[in-house]
Amino acid sequence: KTSFSHPITSSSPGQCRYAEYIEGSSTEINVPHNDLMNFNNGDEMTLMAWIRPTAASLIADAVVATKVSNYVLYLETDLRVKLSVIGDANERVWSSSSLPVDTWTHVAVSFKDGEQKIYLNGVLDNSDTKNYAGTVANNNTFRIGDNTADLNALIDEVRLYQGVLDVTAINTAMNEARSCPAGTEPTVLIAQWRC
Repeated sequence: KTSFSHPITSSSPGQCRYAEYIEGSSTEINVPHNDLMNFNNGDEMTLMAWIRPTAASLIADAVVATKVSNYVLYLETDLRVKLSVIGDANERVWSSSSLPVDTWTHVAVSFKDGEQKIYLNGVLDNSDTKNYAGTVANNNTFRIGDNTADLNALIDEVRLYQGVLDVTAINTAMNEARSCPAGTEPTVLIAQWRC
């Protein structure tokens, strides 16, 4: 669904006409399987999204984006974000800060074996050194939104990159304002959705 009531930035048409995934009007967006979206041992990825919580807390943790049974970006009940990579152990990393209510926050998570980082509005919020083992690629969909929990948030500009983007590249992507169609993207961009 497209909405014009909550732009990410006031100086541009919402990154892309203020298009936003709105929980309740559509429960999820499913993107067909693509091998490039899989995370295997030895891979490096960066996942980004703009998130605007609409409630001060959630009843249950909710999926923001996931490669089903491979990795998940959650919005927790206390509005912190959590990255979970599924393998021999379900390794998790949380943001230190909670997202503010009724405010757009740019969330970026970069992850590889031995290094995970969570950025909020282009600033490193937390990092960890979890080791991944047993991650298994699959043919499942990439999903935006959560069809089983009330997300109580708006989501826009979901991006998935091969490789660990540094803080400069994350800030460049975060500050990118353009009209549709999208302009030049880094060559490592795997996919981008304007919900």
